[in-house]
Amino acid sequence: MELALDHGYQGLVSVSIEKNPEINTSQFEDWIENLTSSTVFKSGAAESCSMWKPVPGQDEMTGKAPMDLGTSPGGENRYVQLFFIEKDPREVWDDFIEYGKAVDSSDKAKILFAAPFFATVVGTDRYADQLW
Repeated sequence: MELALDHGYQGLVSVSIEKNPEINTSQFEDWIENLTSSTVFKSGAAESCSMWKPVPGQDEMTGKAPMDLGTSPGGENRYVQLFFIEKDPREVWDDFIEYGKAVDSSDKAKILFAAPFFATVVGTDRYADQLW
């Protein structure tokens, strides 16, 4: 992950997934890895992906925060994927839409959130004019 962050990718795509609780965790992880390989990696949309789950007990930790941190990070069935991409995210977004449709059409999981992120140029206000 640290090497990916230092690489200087043009963009990222973040995907939040909720696994069907009736599906075995190791079977799900094998399935989602194969699906990712056969879609966004095969098409060349992504070069690398990091996937993780919330730490057990994180709700207890965030409950001690000095302010409301918003929604819960999710339970044991929540996964987050962070895809690193070499292209402008707009150029490959259709590949991620197809990936999301494949996940949602299965009985194994549902996409909760997916969003592209553009790399910033440190020390500039690039993209700031597009926020409003």
